[in-house]
Amino acid sequence: MDGLHRAEGLLGACAAGDRAAFRELYTLTAPRLTAIALRLTRRQDLAADALQDAYLKIWRAAPRFDPERGS
Repeated sequence: MDGLHRAEGLLGACAAGDRAAFRELYTLTAPRLTAIALRLTRRQDLAADALQDAYLKIWRAAPRFDPERGS
């Protein structure tokens, strides 16, 4: 299963409150999202804050994720 499809499955598990799935989602996506955040902010501290905010939003919004609407 490719990374995108794996992430979709993990989001579904996160929607059910599966913390292990959230950890796996983080492990799968954090390197790329960290690189993007660093490119945008050009500061490690701001990138870390942005990532924390993003993952908190992901966890809270996971129940609303609908793979039929897009990845």
